[in-house]
Amino acid sequence: MATLDESKSFQEKLEEITRYSVTSLVTRPDKWGTLNFKEVEHVIEIVLEVAQELTELPVKYVPSSALSSMSSNTDSIVESLGKIDSLDLNSNFDINTKQTITDEITTNGEAFITSCSEWVAFLSRREQDVQEHVRELKASKDEVEREAETFRSRMQSSEREVEEIVSAARKAAAEAGVATFTHQFNAEAESLKKRSSWWLGVTVLLSAVTIASSVGLYFHNQEAFSDSISVAAINLTIAKLSIVAILVAVSFWCGRIYKSFIGPSLYSQPSPRSKLANVSSLCQRYG
Repeated sequence: MATLDESKSFQEKLEEITRYSVTSLVTRPDKWGTLNFKEVEHVIEIVLEVAQELTELPVKYVPSSALSSMSSNTDSIVESLGKIDSLDLNSNFDINTKQTITDEITTNGEAFITSCSEWVAFLSRREQDVQEHVRELKASKDEVEREAETFRSRMQSSEREVEEIVSAARKAAAEAGVATFTHQFNAEAESLKKRSSWWLGVTVLLSAVTIASSVGLYFHNQEAFSDSISVAAINLTIAKLSIVAILVAVSFWCGRIYKSFIGPSLYSQPSPRSKLANVSSLCQRYG
């Protein structure tokens, strides 16, 4: 294949051709008068068209030997077109000069067209293939982007589904925890209720015994105090007071035990509903 320098040099020669126009090379009334080159107008037109097409094609794909031949023919036609462009009727011009230039344009133009035309067709197909490949790559790129966008959408949807599942699982775990706690709380409350009821009964019984003992001891041995206070009276009084004090203390002790069972739920502790709400909140936060 042709080197980069060879391709660049050939492109520069083509640009020397494409800078002309057909009209400027065929007739110049202001300089040539009635003189013209209409005999080779068609050849000039084709030469300019071929040169213009080659400037838009990747000549780097032309083999070096073929490009060398095309470059040589391009030099010849550039020289011939230059003679027309520099033609001056006031500088030793005669009819033979016009014929010579016409013959050169015909010969060099046909050689240029012949050597370049087949490669124009080849490079055009090559360019079409390249453009088609570019379109395919662009289509593939667009398809990949669409697939990527679809994948991102699916991922976002999956993330939302996972979040919903996790949220539902946490909610279910919280509800299960609340249900378990409620069952345990109810069982404990029932147990405390039974135990407190028992101690309440004991307290009531001991209080009744205390009251009965106080009344009975008050009327017991009243004759010992009828005349004067004696040692026996003092001992009896101390014994009575001791019995009553013990019974009062026992009754108070049983009342305290009853309060320890039933009192927290009534005075110092939160309600069962508050406890359930707190447990539910903790389960949702850490579950």
